[in-house]
Amino acid sequence: MADRAVQRALGTGLIAVALAWPTFAAGQSAYEDCTKSKDVDRRVSACTEVVQDAKASPGDRAIAYNIRGFGYSLKGDNDHAIVDYGEAIGLDPKLALAYNNRGNAYRAKGESDRAIADHSEAIRVDPNFAQAYTARGLAYVAKGDYDRAIADHSKAILLDTKNVTAAYPNRGNAYLAKGDNDRAIADYNEAIRLFPRYAPAYHGRGLVYQSRGDYDQAIKDYDPAIALNPNYTAAINSRAAAVAKRKQ
Repeated sequence: MADRAVQRALGTGLIAVALAWPTFAAGQSAYEDCTKSKDVDRRVSACTEVVQDAKASPGDRAIAYNIRGFGYSLKGDNDHAIVDYGEAIGLDPKLALAYNNRGNAYRAKGESDRAIADHSEAIRVDPNFAQAYTARGLAYVAKGDYDRAIADHSKAILLDTKNVTAAYPNRGNAYLAKGDNDRAIADYNEAIRLFPRYAPAYHGRGLVYQSRGDYDQAIKDYDPAIALNPNYTAAINSRAAAVAKRKQ
């Protein structure tokens, strides 16, 4: 069974790792594809073979359910994802990542209270799980509870300063929603310093400048956001609005 760091990476798609899977009925290729395949459909299919392998250990089946659930999440099938995360939790109640992933799926469905409950359980199981704090912070934002969101994003930054890509811009978003523009810009600046290719940080900073009526500076931030992600609809729309305002 993988340790917590590997479990987190597997379940969030951050790395491709082959665990030391035993050769059971499902076949070695299924076990490897379940964790290594970059093709989501193949990953789902391979993990299905693993969870159906009667000779697999409960821990290995839990990991496979969690990974398959993440595959369903990537496909936008949050209902099936939630079922799989539940199966993973049933097999391994200490699998913090499965709670966190299920919380993300609930949040995607607009069920913020259930999301918060799952993220809180992930934190109870693994108090150093920075991504769970970030995820719970997003759920609090969805409920309009910006102070708790800021507290959670701050905890995530404290736990994992250099690797929590979303924590700074997400905290910046919460500050922006509260009207605390100076702190919002400080967080976006730090996010850009640490992760210069993270488009949402540029977009968030642009929104602050736009709220101040500084449309030229806003456009200067929207441009790199769009360059980094040409399909970034929010940034495209924000830029169009800033250009229109500047012409008035």
